[in-house]
Amino acid sequence: IVDGDVYDWETWDVVSAGGLRRLQNGKVDKLYTGSVAMGANQMAYSDDKLYVVKDAYTAPVILVYDTQKETFADLPVKGLVAANAIGIDPVKKELLVLSYSQSAEVSEYTMADYNAPGFANRYDLLGNLLGTFSTGVGPTAVIYNTGVEYVEK
Repeated sequence: IVDGDVYDWETWDVVSAGGLRRLQNGKVDKLYTGSVAMGANQMAYSDDKLYVVKDAYTAPVILVYDTQKETFADLPVKGLVAANAIGIDPVKKELLVLSYSQSAEVSEYTMADYNAPGFANRYDLLGNLLGTFSTGVGPTAVIYNTGVEYVEK
């Protein structure tokens, strides 16, 4: 479970630290906090690995959590701006990260342009960029429909 920080609405101080939580047998039995999990925004899962976007709107990075070894590692990807969604193609085993375009007015809180079309980056699971394509404004979800076969005419 990606669990964000809880902030005081007046001072913006962190009241309760978020992180990544593990739900097992109907109970939350583990919380990963600290620099590894703080700022986690989105995640995708494939083959015992959890791919987590951290600090999506300020300095996005991707972490990989190995659920068997219970270890975290950085995934060195390039080209992230304000990562808004992540998914893993279950057939090709490619990582897809959707982002806002970069704003001309970058601040300490965001670099996203909420009016311009966004984009999607395709990576292999080692973090190598495979390609980029345009999306509409604010792409927010990755869905793979593996139950339909499309045939070109």
